[in-house]
Order: sequence, then C-alpha cells, then structure tokens
Amino acid sequence: MVPGHQLERKRVGVWTLAATIFFVVNGGPYTTEQVVGKSGPLFGLLVLLLIPIFWALPVALLTAELSSAFPEEGGYYVWVKKGLGPFAGFLCAWYSWLSSWVDLALYPLLAVEYGSRLFVHGGQEVPHRYLWVLGLIVAFTVLNLLGVRVVGLFSDGLLVLLFAPFLMIFFLGLFRISTQPIPHIPLLNPKWTWQGLGMATVYALWNYFGWDSLTTTSGEVDQASRKFPKAILLAVGMVTAMVVLPVAAGIVLKTDWPNWDSDAGYWPEIASAAWPGLVGVVIVGGAISNVGLFAANLLASSRIPYVLAADRFLPAFIFREHPKFKTPWVGILLAGIFSALLARDSFENLVGVDLALYLGALMLEFATLLVLRKRGALDGAHFRIPGGFGLLVPLVLAPTIIALGAIILQLSPSLKLSDLPVSPAVLALLMFATGPIVYGVSRKFAK
Repeated sequence: MVPGHQLERKRVGVWTLAATIFFVVNGGPYTTEQVVGKSGPLFGLLVLLLIPIFWALPVALLTAELSSAFPEEGGYYVWVKKGLGPFAGFLCAWYSWLSSWVDLALYPLLAVEYGSRLFVHGGQEVPHRYLWVLGLIVAFTVLNLLGVRVVGLFSDGLLVLLFAPFLMIFFLGLFRISTQPIPHIPLLNPKWTWQGLGMATVYALWNYFGWDSLTTTSGEVDQASRKFPKAILLAVGMVTAMVVLPVAAGIVLKTDWPNWDSDAGYWPEIASAAWPGLVGVVIVGGAISNVGLFAANLLASSRIPYVLAADRFLPAFIFREHPKFKTPWVGILLAGIFSALLARDSFENLVGVDLALYLGALMLEFATLLVLRKRGALDGAHFRIPGGFGLLVPLVLAPTIIALGAIILQLSPSLKLSDLPVSPAVLALLMFATGPIVYGVSRKFAK
C-alpha cells in the first residue's frame, strides 16, 4: 500500500459502530422465519441458538483480536497480507468482494418488495420496480460518500425503529404462553428433507456472518484498536437477541410452521397473530432492515477495491478520495454500479455461493490468526482471545465444520440458477477460480 497513506479518521462511538456492524451482519430477523419453514420449529430454533456459540462468537473473537492489533484501512486484507503474504491477502479481499456483490444486489430489491406490500396487494407486480430499486441504490450510494460517521449515525436511527416491533412480538408471545396452553411443538416439519435442513442452516449462517466486514474502515475510525473489539462483541449480543427472541415467540404465536417458508417473507403473518396493529410496522421494518443492510454493507465493501488499488492489484484511478468528504468515492460508486447491474431475486440459489466465497476468505483469516499468534505478532493487541493457543484450534474448527456441512448439503448439483445453465456449486468454483487469475494478471501488468 502507498507508504504512510491514511484516510482521515472520524470520531465514531462504540454504540454507533455496534449498530453499523449489526446492519452489516444481520439487519433484523427477516429470513430467519425461513429457517423454521425449511426444517421445523424446534430444529430451527436450536440452530439459531447454537450458531451464535459455534459460529458467530469464534468469528467475532477473531475479528476483535486482529482488528485491535492492526487498526488499518482494509481490515482483514491487511491482516492476511501480514500473516500469509500478498497472494493470500489478495484472495481474502477478492472473495469477500465477490461475496458482497450478491448481498448488495439483493437488499434494495427486498426493500422495495417489503415497502410495496403496503400499497400493492393480491400478488400484483410492483409498478416500475427496478426504478424504485435504482432510486434506493443511488440515494444510499450518495449517503456513503459522506463517510463512515454519517452511515453509522443513520444506522443508529434505523436500529431503534427496527427493534421496537420485534420486542413487542416477543412480549406478546410471552403473554400468550402465560394465558394459554403451550401448543405441541415438533422437532421437524412433516415434509423435511436433508437439503431443506442444509438450506435452513445456510440461512441461519447467513444471518450471522460478516463480523469482519466493517474492519475495512478501521483507518477512518478514531481509536479503532480499542473501539472495534467492544463494538463487535456488543453486536454479537444484539444480533443474537434480535434473531432468537422473535423466532421463539413466533413459534408459539403462529403454528403453521411449514408455511413460514415463504418467498415473500412470513413476519407480517406472525405479527398479525400477535396483534394485527403490528402488521404495517413489521412490513415497514422489512424495508428499513434491507435499507440498513445495503447502506452498511456498501460502506464495508467499497473499501476493498480502494485498498487493492493502493497495492496495485486494481487500476490506479480507483485509489482516489473525495476532495471534501475524504472518502474512497470511486470504490463506493463501483459498489453502487455493481448492485444496480446485478439486482435480482434468485437469492435462495445464490446464498450458498455467497456463503462459500465468504468461508474461503474466512479460512484465510483463521490461518492468519494462528500464524501471527505463533510468531508473537499479536502480543501488543488491546484485545486477546482468552485461553491461550490451545483454545484457538477448536475455535477455528467449529465454524469451519458447520459451514462446510451446510454448503455441501445446499450446493446440490440438482439446483439450477433461474437464468444460468449451471448449478450453484459450479458457479462457486468458477468464482473461486477468478482469484488466482486476476492476481496473476495484475502482477504481470502492474506498474
């Protein structure tokens, strides 16, 4: 990277960072209802309870330690480059960037779908849907140009609006339990399949991944080495509560669990069973959730091309800052353009590809943690994972085994993308193959 170069640091509070990480990772319990619909009520709730322990917490602890040791712009790219070398660092950044394309293309579309349910009924097509999607992309791309602090404050406000209706669902569920007999709750739905269980686990993992994503902005946050570990661990508790509590209440309130597997989302129906007055609020919350997810993930992913261009893996024009706001505006615009071009609704087939790419990058980060710990390069970190080196091995193995098992079950060759003649497994392999190719080309032609 350009020696001594540093984007302008802004004062960002721990709570604001935690709120932004919340929207990068989760954005509310939307899509968690499909975990129950694809598997069963008790199995789905069990998965949503265990994944924070065996997946989210290990990744969050890794992120907390490495971000406190290297609070630099580029986050995980910098860590892996220091631990495993430039090739591994590039692959980590490249696969994370490809993974972000799937997410960024999806969120504006889902925001419009949820918002339109207040005005469009009976399965009618949303008028001028793509124009609404494009409008959201433009608006929140402009918001990102203002910088990490503005996006963080925006996330603060959205978080309050999002928490309120789901807390009400939880307390109404508690009230229902106290006044009526608890219904019989089976482990699995009657027509469950192994692929359905794998898909349910993938959806659950998707609701708990991205803890490292916002570290790409570490160079823009004052006292990042102290604030990021606190914010990440705070966000783990926020995300877990926001996922588990509403789902547990919903299982009691709305017992037609196989119907929870709805492409349009089932939270409005669950809210109606709790109190009909909540339906509109939950629908608006769906739009808010996806707007927040788009804004926060755009913030995180737009720094990847910036730092890759700084190290001459991408064209030099990407390494430019906005003259007024001191933000990497070319990277932000690129992310906005990709999301506009790729906006689509085939998420169920692509979520396994998304997770596979993210897992590839994450394994490089886990390897980096082990290598840097062995070298003693993390001795000065403000945060250290307790328990010594012996705890790190099971900490790495647990999320790896969970994610690989879910990906193998979900990336079936029988699944086809809606408009491409390849399976998600083939698409994932093709996208993995681009990493070494782009690295080789960039090394050959870089000046």
